[in-house]
Parts: sequence; structure tokens; C-alpha cells
Amino acid sequence: MGQVWHSELALPSHPSTMAQLDTPSTDLTRLILLLCWSLLNVRVYVHPTFTTAISSFSTLSTLVELAQLTFCAGLFDTICMPAPPNHVWFKSIPSHCPKNSWGIYVLVLKKPGCTPGIYIGSGTASNQGVSARFNGHRTGNACPYRVEEAKRNGFTITHMALLVSCPMPTPDQMP
Repeated sequence: MGQVWHSELALPSHPSTMAQLDTPSTDLTRLILLLCWSLLNVRVYVHPTFTTAISSFSTLSTLVELAQLTFCAGLFDTICMPAPPNHVWFKSIPSHCPKNSWGIYVLVLKKPGCTPGIYIGSGTASNQGVSARFNGHRTGNACPYRVEEAKRNGFTITHMALLVSCPMPTPDQMP
């Protein structure tokens, strides 16, 4: 019975905090920042030891800026569309995967006679980042459960691309 339940959402409301919304360089960065803050600031369950993950919007804003996030071309417009994109849009994203990067990626999976599948995953391996995850998909090693399930059902990966990436932190900065 030690759980603490709250239902309040405290988005930045002070003028000094709202001005910080202009700090990130893109509309997509601002959107991601607000979405993250809204998720972090909802206190549904408070762990007795780890009561605060990120204590303020300004701290989150600084962390997002330090992360040097890079988004694939057209992502903001695609997120703002009234309907989800089809597999053709995902296949139009270049498949380049920079070394020493963490990222959120997309897989396009196809099977003859079926609607193509989309899988969104993350690659944050501490030593090789998202390139290790891509290599795992290529070789079949350490694939996520749903990707393995799709492969068992006859789907093949036809495209891999990064939606969001950032340089890996140095070993002394890793979480």
C-alpha cells in the first residue's frame, strides 16, 4: 500500500520556463521536449527510492540540447499528419547508420500477399550503439521478439533507417 497516486500534469507555466521552449532549434525538438516533459511530470506512481527522474523542465531542455538529436527529413510533418504514414514513406528515409550513435529506428518488413509491417525500435548498445542493433537484424542475432515473430511468419526486413539519432556519450558520461 506504499504507492502514491497523483493525477496532476504540470506543464511549464511560468513565463521564465515557457521562454525556454524557444531554446531548441526545431519545431520537432520542441514537440519532443513537451511530450517528454508531460510523460515525466505525471506522477502516477512514485518509486520510494527514485522519487524524481528529471526535476524540472529546464533540466530536461538542457539534456535534450546536450543530446544533439538529429531527426530524419520530414519527420515533423509526418508526425503532424492526420493519418499515419505508409511503408513507402519509411522506405524513403536513407538507410545510412552513422557509427557511434544511439538512435530510434524503423524496420520495414514485407511478405508476399500481406500488408507491409513497420517496427520501431531503439539501439543504445553501450559499445556500438544503433549500428550493433542494425547488424543484429542483418545477422539474426539478438532480434526483438516481435521482429523474430514476424520473420517466423515469413516476413523479411526490406529496409532499416534511423528516425532519430544522437552521438553516443563518452564512457564517463554514459548512464
